[in-house]
Amino acid sequence: MGKSQQQRFIVTCPKGIAPFLQAEIESLGYKALQRGHAAIELVGETDALYRLNLWLRCAHRVLLFVASGVASTAADLYRWAVNLPWEDHILPSRVVTVTASVQNDSIRNSLYACQKLKDAIADRLRNRLGQRPNSDGRREGVVIFLYWRNEHVSVYVDTSGIPLSKRGYRKNPAHAPLSETLAAAILYATKWKFPEALVLPMCGSGTLAIEAAFLAQNIPPSLHRTRFAFMQWRGYQPECWDNERERARATISGATSAILACDNDAAAIEAAKENARAALVEQAITFFHCDYQHLPLPAPPATVIVNPPYGVRIGEEQSIPLLYKQLGDWFKHACTGMRGFVLTTLENAKHIGLRPRRRHLFFNADIECRLLEFELYSGSKPSRSGDGVG
Repeated sequence: MGKSQQQRFIVTCPKGIAPFLQAEIESLGYKALQRGHAAIELVGETDALYRLNLWLRCAHRVLLFVASGVASTAADLYRWAVNLPWEDHILPSRVVTVTASVQNDSIRNSLYACQKLKDAIADRLRNRLGQRPNSDGRREGVVIFLYWRNEHVSVYVDTSGIPLSKRGYRKNPAHAPLSETLAAAILYATKWKFPEALVLPMCGSGTLAIEAAFLAQNIPPSLHRTRFAFMQWRGYQPECWDNERERARATISGATSAILACDNDAAAIEAAKENARAALVEQAITFFHCDYQHLPLPAPPATVIVNPPYGVRIGEEQSIPLLYKQLGDWFKHACTGMRGFVLTTLENAKHIGLRPRRRHLFFNADIECRLLEFELYSGSKPSRSGDGVG
């Protein structure tokens, strides 16, 4: 892995987040060559993989391109892959995991394609180095990703292994936590920036608050992670990784930010505090155990972001319209001069009673949502039966 060698990377992300991921990649000095609905392609020096894995907040995985070819059947895949120089990349003492995305008429189960690729890698290493690597599915060694569409096949090294959304600070997930990548994308979408105050009602286990503190203090999201799949790759350069982390540490701001987070569930607040301590940002967030209507609010300007219940759990359905109406009333009467954002479904949004100024499409797990922006000036315009929500 020579530093000056140009490599192709694919950075993946959840649906709806690619525009924010592209902006992140370009802010790091790389040009996005192509953007799909859940991936960005770019070119960079090999050591870019360290910077991308360290700094990207919206990414799922960073994939390093190895080779592409043509294969119609599993036998074709094996014959092609066994001729690739895996010995240049994988030590036979490492554990190898293969994952795949396959759309090929001859393959009914992607696990079969994974097995054929693992066999090719193992046979190549045994023939060249005299030792066959072990394999498992835990992503604890070298992770290879197979992308197969019809007759076109490509293989990548998954340099991340465990998804980058797993920052390492979520010690207590509480109930239905927001993913870290979605939380980061939401913050980018709001254009909130320190030192403006940030208010987070119904904060749950604190993911939005913690990601906001990372942004405010310029803390790389993966700074405290200790395990990445690239550490098992033959070309891993520990000194490059250490240097990247040291450069990042030098840019961290020690400033505390005006992040206020509350929840009326005592267990959720305790989970949020525990997670903030694990992320080393507890001093940047003020937590309150209270209903949001009793939260002491800062003077405007401020940004308010709410991720209320969606009514998908049993017993919530009847209370949802009232909950959203009360939230809209609180926005109108308590948050004048602020910008308000609500992440929810279109059906729930109709009950807020305010006309959104702007909306962003996101997916919270498998639930299609909109991040609705409300400009909360005095006498906010009411909506007409959900007018403007869509």
